[in-house]
Amino acid sequence: MSGAADATAERLRRWEDWLALLQETALKPEVEILDAHHHLWDRGGHTYLPAQLLADAAGGHRLVGSVYVECRSGYRSSGPEHLRPVGETEVVVSMLAESPQADAAGLCAGIVGFADLSLGAAVDDVLDAHLLAGQGRFRGVRYATAWDADPAIHRAYPTHPGMLREASVQAGARRLAARGLSLDLWLYFHQVGEVAALAQACPELSIVLDHCGGIVGIGPYVGRRAEVFAQWRQAIRTLQPLHNVSVKFGGLAMALAGFDWR
Repeated sequence: MSGAADATAERLRRWEDWLALLQETALKPEVEILDAHHHLWDRGGHTYLPAQLLADAAGGHRLVGSVYVECRSGYRSSGPEHLRPVGETEVVVSMLAESPQADAAGLCAGIVGFADLSLGAAVDDVLDAHLLAGQGRFRGVRYATAWDADPAIHRAYPTHPGMLREASVQAGARRLAARGLSLDLWLYFHQVGEVAALAQACPELSIVLDHCGGIVGIGPYVGRRAEVFAQWRQAIRTLQPLHNVSVKFGGLAMALAGFDWR
């Protein structure tokens, strides 16, 4: 392995050792849980595969199913560029075929993939390919528009300001609604107003705001938590009357939130 891969493997080993120091008892083991957002990947020394997910699911909670959410993993390496993200759906279905236990446990019962909504009506080809590859599991698209002017803030996807207000993106979003598919959004707290704009433009579309609306506590936002939360709270309240918007409570353990633990 390279030096970077060695460092990653060592960090993960120490993390697993730390996690093994204490096994917590499930607080309410009788409650049925549907994990609405997780990933699977194999990134060299960093993996999270069905066997690992199964092990976590066996920790005492009553997990009845889960939803896989895209993470730019498993894309096709050839073919039309706009169809390459379909490879992620294909890989997840293949993983389940190789892990009957995970399939039987309801893991990845739903798959949320990626499609470039800026294609507008032409995104139909991508959605049709996902639906075919998903074999009944494909439920929607996650479209990341997370953008901040400071380069210290995480940019996992090519983004720019105002994407959800663009006519082409809104046209692509309507193609999701036409198929009864949902739209997950990943953005930052100062972009939440764009969610309201999209929801009003596409009232028939079910929109899911990921990661609590993208609280940021690193880079230029260090030491400004009260200010950030005040801006976030005001923006989140604008979503309250929009019945086609839901919020996933999660993501605050990411380094992005600036709580100095992971």
